[in-house]
Amino acid sequence: KTTIVNNFINITFPAANFSASPVKGCIPLNVNFSDGSTANPVVSQWVWDFGDPASGANNTSVLQSPLHIYNDTGIYDVQLIITNSEGCTDTIIKNDFVMVGQQPTADFIPKIDTGCHPFSVPFTNLSEAFTDEWNWTFTNGVTTYNSTAFSPTQVFSDTGDFDITLIASHHGCPNTLIIDNAIFVKPAKPIFTATPTIFCENDLPYTVTFTDASIG
Repeated sequence: KTTIVNNFINITFPAANFSASPVKGCIPLNVNFSDGSTANPVVSQWVWDFGDPASGANNTSVLQSPLHIYNDTGIYDVQLIITNSEGCTDTIIKNDFVMVGQQPTADFIPKIDTGCHPFSVPFTNLSEAFTDEWNWTFTNGVTTYNSTAFSPTQVFSDTGDFDITLIASHHGCPNTLIIDNAIFVKPAKPIFTATPTIFCENDLPYTVTFTDASIG
């Protein structure tokens, strides 16, 4: 007699996965890694490679969820190899996973700081050359503009004093410069001319041409 039992043996390959926090920031950067692997039967071994050979023996770990300290700037690949209790393995490599930067000095100047509405201002970014991310904010407390360009040209469509903030970063390591009242946008000035402006009484009806000469 033959008995067949369907789905009697279930083979599930392990699937390696992980997350980490933070994944970018300033040196020294303490990164907490969290194992997110799945396996049946359960994972029994973890082998981490943090892509940081300069750290020597600390470049690897066999803990499930280790901490690694990056002491040098750079962009790092991270590898995790897992093994389940049956000896099956899986490997995951996350390229460019950790970014470690040096804090730069943020700096800038506007080409001109006072003008009439609407006012277009080119900004020159004087931050250090190794920066790789820039976040600008221009605000008068009512209207706010934003830019991620290296050296933006901002058109101010509102009037008043504008505070300027530049956050310059290197691999997620930021430095902030705030200049209060950096830009003053003058309100529009209504001006017109009229021709002619003198008439004789018998010139009725009077015909006058008005020309707008407003500023802003």
